[in-house]
Amino acid sequence: MNNARGRCGGIFDYDAKTRRLEELIKLSEDPALWNDAARAQEVGRERKTLEGIVVTLRGLDGELRDTQELLEMA
Repeated sequence: MNNARGRCGGIFDYDAKTRRLEELIKLSEDPALWNDAARAQEVGRERKTLEGIVVTLRGLDGELRDTQELLEMA
């Protein structure tokens, strides 16, 4: 992702969201999590939300890079 990413923070803090998503993926692989249905649901909801954000930001980053390359070629 480009340098602007680091300055925005908040909902656009891609690195923090990616790290948290990785944590949630590992947590969801722990069989002990599933002994607590409420906690498992909470983890699942947060994971789904973060997956949507991370995928969207990755897509936008790719589109911006493509646009930048097209502008450079023009």
